[in-house]
Amino acid sequence: MRQKILIVGAGIGGLCTGIRLLHAGYHVTIYEKNAYPGGVLHSISSPDGLFKWDESASIAINPLTYFEIFQDVDRRPEDYFQWLPLPYYYHVFWSSAKSLTFSANLSQTQTALSTLFPKDVEGYTRFVFDTSLKYLKSKNHLLNRSFIKTKDCFHPRTLYQLLQVAPFTTASDYIAHYIHSPELRQLLLFQTFFMGSSPYKLPNTYAAIPAQSQIEGIMHIKGGLSAYTLALARLFNELGGKIYYKQPIDQVITKHHVVKGVRCGTTFIPSDRVLLNTDFLYAVNHLLPTRHIPSFELSCSTFIIHLGLAKKLKELEVHNLYIHASFKKEIERIFQGKLPISPSLYLYYPSALDNSFCQNPTHSILNIMVRVPHLHASSISWTPYLIDRLYQTCLAILRTLPGLGDLNQHILYRSFTTPLTFAKKYHYTAGSCFGIGHTFFQSLVFRPQMRDPIYANLYYVGSSIHPGNGASIVMNGAKLLADTIIKEDVAHCSK
Repeated sequence: MRQKILIVGAGIGGLCTGIRLLHAGYHVTIYEKNAYPGGVLHSISSPDGLFKWDESASIAINPLTYFEIFQDVDRRPEDYFQWLPLPYYYHVFWSSAKSLTFSANLSQTQTALSTLFPKDVEGYTRFVFDTSLKYLKSKNHLLNRSFIKTKDCFHPRTLYQLLQVAPFTTASDYIAHYIHSPELRQLLLFQTFFMGSSPYKLPNTYAAIPAQSQIEGIMHIKGGLSAYTLALARLFNELGGKIYYKQPIDQVITKHHVVKGVRCGTTFIPSDRVLLNTDFLYAVNHLLPTRHIPSFELSCSTFIIHLGLAKKLKELEVHNLYIHASFKKEIERIFQGKLPISPSLYLYYPSALDNSFCQNPTHSILNIMVRVPHLHASSISWTPYLIDRLYQTCLAILRTLPGLGDLNQHILYRSFTTPLTFAKKYHYTAGSCFGIGHTFFQSLVFRPQMRDPIYANLYYVGSSIHPGNGASIVMNGAKLLADTIIKEDVAHCSK
């Protein structure tokens, strides 16, 4: 009889793990509390259906990862989703009125840098190659390796590899070693801030994000990351899996340190193994028997403005960054529990090359993303007044950018995603949409691992679990988890 595996949550981690286990011959079902797959990588629409947005994450970094899951189960990615390479992966605006377009072609980026930051062309080039090489060396030994057993964590080879990445050097200090210009440093640090932790405390391992983006490029998936998760759900079903929507799990049922199944309402659902693709802290605090867990430092959260526009904005690329001169000060404010006064912004404008987000081809959509404190870090109350105040602050910034002075006149629809959305809709603890923060003592061997330390047949996958957050990183974690389960069973059968 095939082993039954039950996954709680149809997020990208649950879907990818399920796909790999189905392909290996397991019987897999997913129970999802919402009416759709993808978790936080879901789309939202305007009431009239004219506009659609990715609700949160939107950057497909490490593009090869998105193909790998299909290829590993003998499927052609092009049969499931469409993608477009981005010739320019960021258009950057600084509050000093400087602007720069970063090309996926390194030589073109070097040429662009030579106009604004001539002293940093060589340093940037060294940063890209040194950091990419360092990333590749640590990838197999640290990032793509599980640390379930204590001996794995303190094996001499592991400790050696850990020391090789200079773990106590922050991303900020590491980048400063290569780059002189404060503005170019801010740009690279902004990209590491996608992890939701302060780049002034983030381990330098994550400085690989801007370096790998330059080497591998960034891919745009037609319809956004929400379209990609729909493709994963389709593949999961084709392989024989079943997703039960609108079925919130209330409890993981255990007996004598063994998980027996889950409770959904009044119904007990037995399973040989249970995988939790939920927020880790929500799971241990609400789904499992009471236990002592360490105090974790959470990542920040995000405020997102979703705009439906009556025109196209030719001044924007798909991915755009606005960086304020007080970048560091504003980040410090966020982690002090305060709203930014002069925020730096990430502007996602897929309509630059993808018309699938709007019914009218002359319309366009824009997501404006601002990092804000999580709900436990402050006494901020997300009232309509506060939301409008932050909205007006962001629009005032956009009106200073070239060609966007009359943006207000072209807004047909607006909606907002706040930390409350992440807390209520997706059960992220304190609305911390990046999960547990990436400090040194919450990364790699110190991060929650994929197998529960008490219940041997209980597993985790998601942003708070090693190797960490971000869609492509969670997908790598899903592969690691599926491989671990398969190897456990092979080892058991060989005894």
